[in-house]
Amino acid sequence: MRNDAEDEGSELAKAQRYAEAFRAAQPPGDDPVEVTTQTVPLEEAIDEIPRINSAKLQKELEEKYRVTDEDFKNPKRYYGIVDGIDDPRDAPWRLQGEDLIRQAVARVSGVKLYDISWNIDHVQVFVEPNEGSEGPVDMKLVVECTEEIHRTLEPHEEELQILSRHHLEVSSPGAADVLSTDREFEAFKGFDVIVKVWTPKNFKAREPVEGKLVRREVHDTVVSVKGKEVRIPNQFVEEVRLPKARQEKTGSSKKKSSRR
Repeated sequence: MRNDAEDEGSELAKAQRYAEAFRAAQPPGDDPVEVTTQTVPLEEAIDEIPRINSAKLQKELEEKYRVTDEDFKNPKRYYGIVDGIDDPRDAPWRLQGEDLIRQAVARVSGVKLYDISWNIDHVQVFVEPNEGSEGPVDMKLVVECTEEIHRTLEPHEEELQILSRHHLEVSSPGAADVLSTDREFEAFKGFDVIVKVWTPKNFKAREPVEGKLVRREVHDTVVSVKGKEVRIPNQFVEEVRLPKARQEKTGSSKKKSSRR
């Protein structure tokens, strides 16, 4: 991938210079995307547009943003599509990050790690009280865990880029009948679930998706509905809940059965 300065005579450089000049000519507060006749009459603006060879410009863009085999060989330079944030959950950089997070949580007294869940743009770290500790995990411990995880990951940021690509969220596990962690989704594969789907404001609410849980991925939650797999983007999933009948059967044993 080319990172050197562009040749001043290239078509791309011509296009960039014109764009910069056009933005500079806009009155303060004007949107540079909108062409206005207040600065330059339309006829004059058209005449000022440089004669750019579109075919040559296309080739220059392809060369500039071309990914080479070397990019794939060097994980520090290339992490995958969308900068690697949709790499598999068992990608080496994720596993190394999880190991560092475990070490960080282990240094915080009063809590222990429950699970780590990866999503497209954030990583969730779930903690629970140590055996013998009284009461739930309070906000002070959550803040302490968050700070310790940051301190542990920062020295490895150039290599792993976890903090720069993800929002870090530390919390305790949620309600007993709501699946929220990777280990819970793994434990309840094949079980009936009800998926509540997010609906934009002023739109009619969508009916929940009911079916059997197939798997939870970085991007999607996959549910089998009448034998057909339905993929629901995780950003539209409000919650994945066990049906009431299943909740009554499993009761408080849910957390125990889902632990690895």
